[in-house]
Amino acid sequence: MNTRSDKSVDKKTELTTKKHSVITHSQSELYMALKQWHQGAVANLNTIHDHKDADLDFGSGIEIKAGTDKAKGFHAGIMIALHYLGNFPDFQFSDDFAEDGDDGDN
Repeated sequence: MNTRSDKSVDKKTELTTKKHSVITHSQSELYMALKQWHQGAVANLNTIHDHKDADLDFGSGIEIKAGTDKAKGFHAGIMIALHYLGNFPDFQFSDDFAEDGDDGDN
């Protein structure tokens, strides 16, 4: 049996699943923290990737000289990491509760 409410939820789901998922506003703090972490990680990796001519010094005597085979391998790893991190997904925020009444807070 489809009620008016069910149809409304179905319509919202249909519209949102094409581009992004729906999360409640109470989950937005976690979302924003994850997004900020993701942006920082991508920015750091891009900085390393954009400066291939720089030596890498990790402290404690660990250093990779620019242009060496180790540096080339390291930069290949950076490119792989950037690929897997990709773009952080955008979400639509909603105050609607799930059909079972669970708002995701517990």
